[in-house]
Amino acid sequence: MTSSLYDGKAKLRHAAQKLRLAWDEVQASWRDPVGLDFERDHLEPLEPKIAGALRAIDQLAEVLTRAEQDCRERD
Repeated sequence: MTSSLYDGKAKLRHAAQKLRLAWDEVQASWRDPVGLDFERDHLEPLEPKIAGALRAIDQLAEVLTRAEQDCRERD
């Protein structure tokens, strides 16, 4: 079960990196007020949310690992 969590975490981290790289590329030619608003309103708020989701995945994986261990010990 935890392996699928870590797979999802890896996919989320990879997607966030791809988004950042794509934005860096676009940003080189899109530095008008609309582009700056887009970055401020849409991209900047994503970064702490993604970081929080990655931390939550780690915490959930710890809980699931403990639960799996507890279940094995009871068998």
